[in-house]
Amino acid sequence: MLRLAQEILADDRLMHEDSLLKMEDTENKILEIACSHLISGNASRINVAIVARKRRKEDVGVNKQLVPVLSGIALTTYLIAENFVGRVSRDCEQTNSMQPTPESAETSLLSRVIAYAHLQFALARNILKLRREVDVLVFHVGNDLVLPIIIGKLVGKKVLLVITGSLSITLSSKRGDRSAFQIALAIIERIGFRISDKLIAYTPSCATFFYLEKFSDKVAIAHEHFLDLDKFKPLRRLEERECIVSFVGRLSEEKGITKFIESASLVHQAGEDVKFLIIGDGPRADAARNLVRKRNLGGVLTIAGRMDHDQIPSHMNIPRLIVLPSETEGLPNVLIEAMACGTPVLATPVGGIPDLIIHENTGFIIDDCSPEGLAKAIIIAIHNPNLQAIADEARKMVEKEFSYEKATSGWKAVLESVLC
Repeated sequence: MLRLAQEILADDRLMHEDSLLKMEDTENKILEIACSHLISGNASRINVAIVARKRRKEDVGVNKQLVPVLSGIALTTYLIAENFVGRVSRDCEQTNSMQPTPESAETSLLSRVIAYAHLQFALARNILKLRREVDVLVFHVGNDLVLPIIIGKLVGKKVLLVITGSLSITLSSKRGDRSAFQIALAIIERIGFRISDKLIAYTPSCATFFYLEKFSDKVAIAHEHFLDLDKFKPLRRLEERECIVSFVGRLSEEKGITKFIESASLVHQAGEDVKFLIIGDGPRADAARNLVRKRNLGGVLTIAGRMDHDQIPSHMNIPRLIVLPSETEGLPNVLIEAMACGTPVLATPVGGIPDLIIHENTGFIIDDCSPEGLAKAIIIAIHNPNLQAIADEARKMVEKEFSYEKATSGWKAVLESVLC
């Protein structure tokens, strides 16, 4: 505190001859200096814990980017999962972003409720174990983890909720209606929003898509996405590539896998000389293969299965177009990786996508995601005479917005705001 007081007194902006500054301005300056010390000064670097809805450290895909970003700011970074609590380092093992989430063999409602309750109590217990070690709890993919959020608040921690998606929206897209369970889940999520100190949205469009307007006073914009741009880069121009259209992601209904296959059939029927490729795995993998056979697309569409993370840059340089027909998204890595590799993306305007894709400038937006609308949009996109220029602009956007420095800068601003 003595050091802080000395700096405030020594600041020539406060001791300037223009002494007519209002007391309010002086107080704001003192607050600004205090905040800078809380975050970047040696006196008070903070300890952060990431709370994730996974069983083990190895399951947590958040390791890939959020841990390195927060470790670049905080004194110590911890990870709290269902069966793991402990420190993680900046150079932690990176999990495969294309690893499919295992489908549980237990599908009864009772077993799901028991597993859900166990997760909440386990995370709450692990938060209590670290109550003397951490200052801030960052809940990642945890909108509905109300019990751990409450425990975090009760032990005096700042709680940040990263809104990467919505279970209630995902359920609604799967079932096509608002079931009682989906409504209950939406209410639980809203309780979490109200309790938390900050709601972190990846982009302004994410905040709008997830209906955060009512909580605008606690919404902050930050993301953990960054790429090695020496690895993710264009290796060949579009005219040098075969006319291939790819789907890369989880094979699930909300990601639009069925619509993609149906649209591929329509493009083929229209006489277009286009091949289609699906990379990924998930609960609809068998159904997708059956649909390919039913539509007689054996020589047109290939389902290649899961892809290792180190293969992604080379794959992103194969197609002329990547399609993301999702019904819900946060800020998809596939989109950023494709743009970095100079591959145009056709996507639905969900989550943070509209902040990255400017139609016919950095990519293509589709509003009609029916198979017919998607097929029409694919044909228009692959024949666009400015396709290479669009790919070049997309690469420039990624270079500007998705560096490690940009990610840490955004999170540093969030921590400054919550600690002051």
